[in-house]
Amino acid sequence: MSAGITPQWVVFRSRICLLAVEGNSNMDIAKQMQTSRPTFLLRMKRFQQLGPEGLTKDATKDPRSRRLRSNPIRAIVEATLTTTPDNAIHWSTRAMEEKTGE
Repeated sequence: MSAGITPQWVVFRSRICLLAVEGNSNMDIAKQMQTSRPTFLLRMKRFQQLGPEGLTKDATKDPRSRRLRSNPIRAIVEATLTTTPDNAIHWSTRAMEEKTGE
């Protein structure tokens, strides 16, 4: 990264690590950086595991966490988005329950 265009979230994470190297306590760093102790600990853990790379990249998230896990829920959502009930312009909860049995 060139000077002057470093994203502020990278600067924030870097300052946390620099303060820790200087020997400040976890609580003092969290207070000075106006963040929580768990956030401080997360940033330090990522830095210890990945080095400077851990400051510039977020952990990847499991793509399965965004999926609907339940088939009945999936069926209701799909029916809501792709069909309309007879004699109505949108689904009521009771009409959807009759259609899907959920």
